[in-house]
Amino acid sequence: MEVVIFLCSFLPAIIYCLYFYFNLPYNVVTIKKLLIYFIFGTLSVGLLLTLDDLLPFWGNLANTLTNRFIDNFSYQHVKYFIEVGVGEEFCKLVTFTSITYYLKSLKNPIVNSPTATMVYCGIVALGFAGVENVFYALSTTTPFQMIFWRSFTANVAHLIFGLYMGYFIAKSDITKLVNNSISGAFLNKFKKIRKVLLYTTGLIVASVLHGIYDLHITLNQPSGGYITGLYIFLFSCVIGLSICFKNIKKK
Repeated sequence: MEVVIFLCSFLPAIIYCLYFYFNLPYNVVTIKKLLIYFIFGTLSVGLLLTLDDLLPFWGNLANTLTNRFIDNFSYQHVKYFIEVGVGEEFCKLVTFTSITYYLKSLKNPIVNSPTATMVYCGIVALGFAGVENVFYALSTTTPFQMIFWRSFTANVAHLIFGLYMGYFIAKSDITKLVNNSISGAFLNKFKKIRKVLLYTTGLIVASVLHGIYDLHITLNQPSGGYITGLYIFLFSCVIGLSICFKNIKKK
């Protein structure tokens, strides 16, 4: 039973991986790299658990900074935007960056295109979501129902967060940003600063989206309409991503 649950937990993520492979232009992404990023994405959960052990204060950050019983609203924001959002997205970012730099260090490296960077960052997030599926499925009496609904909600959400983070990472690799402002000229001149700022922006955007997703579920789940808002949020994010894909393809 556990083996079947394990396999089904990763099935949605595998389907999404195959979707990118068959729908993106030829050779933008490869099966080998999709598999590598996906596997390391699953290991990012281990990185999160390790950081929880090394930095125990982080897992209790919301309780430390706010009083849940006096100001539950502030508590929920700190918990989901910072403690959960930043924590999980940071681990995905470290995982993606580490494997990318390793692949670039090989004898015959294949440099990712901006579009591939976006997708591979999303694939790391899917690996993380697959492991989450296993945990959630094993903790309920209806594991397959849990996996089914998560394939349309949480798995899509993790993918979206990763794609947005990948968008800003991809922009950091572009030789020159088209921007006539003073700040644009400064960032074009100091590429290392630009890279740090764009990586940080990607982390913040992914963490904010993650926080909105979790906060919406937590605060609205008792009412039956919460799922409608969830789908509207995800659909809006997908529209934004389509604009990001079109923008990055022009670079």
